[in-house]
Amino acid sequence: MRKPLRARAVTRDLKWGVPVPVDGFRNKVKLYQFMAKDNVPFHVIMFPATLLGVNEGHVLVHNLFATGEFTSEA
Repeated sequence: MRKPLRARAVTRDLKWGVPVPVDGFRNKVKLYQFMAKDNVPFHVIMFPATLLGVNEGHVLVHNLFATGEFTSEA
């Protein structure tokens, strides 16, 4: 039996990062992850399409940050 994906925190107990401007979370930072432009088509088209296709209520990415430039040319 497969287990569903678990919800994960978006904050971390780190000394570096973007501080969370909310009382009670001042000692936390937000975690941002970046990827190279070669992975963008997979992570914004193929992988979300797969998650939508299995229709199991997976959370989809709202924002994706990538380095380099993205063009539609092959």
